[in-house]
Amino acid sequence: MFALLILSLVSTAYAGVFFDSKCPEVKSIDNFILLKSGESEWFEVARYPNDKAKGSKCIRSIYSFKGDYAEVKTFFVRDGKEYQLEGTLKQTESGGKFISDLQYGSTKIVNNVYLLDSDYENYSITYSCKYDEEKKSRQDFVWVASRSLPMSSDIKAKVENFMKASSFLDYDKLIWHENDCSNLK
Repeated sequence: MFALLILSLVSTAYAGVFFDSKCPEVKSIDNFILLKSGESEWFEVARYPNDKAKGSKCIRSIYSFKGDYAEVKTFFVRDGKEYQLEGTLKQTESGGKFISDLQYGSTKIVNNVYLLDSDYENYSITYSCKYDEEKKSRQDFVWVASRSLPMSSDIKAKVENFMKASSFLDYDKLIWHENDCSNLK
C-alpha cells in the first residue's frame, strides 16, 4: 500500500494529470492504524499517468514499523535494472494523512500523501496533489496498491466503485500495469 506513497514523492513534479484549479479538500481514511497494515510487500498495480515513473516495472514497497513511523524501502525495475528508494512515512494526527520523507541518491523529497481507501489486507488507494501558484493549476497523483499480483476482479471493482463515487478522482485515467514480479525474487 505504501509503495504508492513513496512513488508519489519521486514523481510529484512529473504528473500527467493536470487541472485548472487548486487542490481539492481531501478526506483521508478515518482512524487508520498504520501498524494494522502489516509488514508485507505492497505492489503498485495502477496509477495516474506519470512521466517520471514511465517504464518502471514491478514497483513494490516493504515497511518496517518503528513506533509512530515506518521505515520504507521501495524497489522498481527500469531498463532491466533494479533501483531502491529509502525513506520514512509518518502518520499525522488526522488518520490517513502521511508525511513522506524519501531519499534517492542526494535528492530528499518531503510530501503530504492521503490514504483514501483501504481494507488493510488487499488494496489501497492513495492521492497527492501539487498546486502551481504561478500557473494556477494542480497536478493530481493517484496510486492503487495490492498485496498480491494480480489484483482480483472483486478488489478491482471496489477500487472502481470508490473512485467513481469520488468528486475529484477519475477512474478512467488510471493506467493498470500489474506486473509479475516473481522472476525478481
